Amino acid sequence: MNRNPKIKKITGISVMMALTIVLQIVAPYIAKFGIVEIALGLIPMILGACIYGPLAGLFLGVVLGLVILLSPATLTFFVPVNPVATIFLCLLKTGLAGLTSGFIYRLVKTKNSLVNVGVASVVSPIVNTGLYILGVIAFFMEVYGDITALLTTTLLVNFLIELAVVSLLVVAFERILKVYGSKFLPEE
Repeated sequence: MNRNPKIKKITGISVMMALTIVLQIVAPYIAKFGIVEIALGLIPMILGACIYGPLAGLFLGVVLGLVILLSPATLTFFVPVNPVATIFLCLLKTGLAGLTSGFIYRLVKTKNSLVNVGVASVVSPIVNTGLYILGVIAFFMEVYGDITALLTTTLLVNFLIELAVVSLLVVAFERILKVYGSKFLPEE
């Protein structure tokens, strides 16, 4: 059965969008370990960017940013301090994380898609966390108190654990999609 490639792409991006929303909503309940909360929504965002391209990654990143923006933690701690900066930061950091992971996947030209996906899955959390830290320094230091607390909790603890978990899961799910999801993926 020959399916229209545009319909396959729209369907695939829609599935990744739904997974991004659901995983990010349930992340505080299933992926929180003390102060560390893994952004599970990054996983389908990165996969979508690798499979469907940088613009799909940008779209999925903005969707992820909207979910983060509407989360109780964001609405409680960041919106009261600076609503405009909160909206801008939430959408920018995840949108650019999705866009860059799609571009990196396209730029890394190895024959092994596992390596390409692995590199893209490492770059995305770096962009996401890096922009988050810059945004907090610029607009929200009163929420954290001092830069030492920000760097310790966000960079040294949360980021390193999130990077490892997200990268491993993206690579694992990419393998599963290659084996079992080939009829849903675009032809290469």
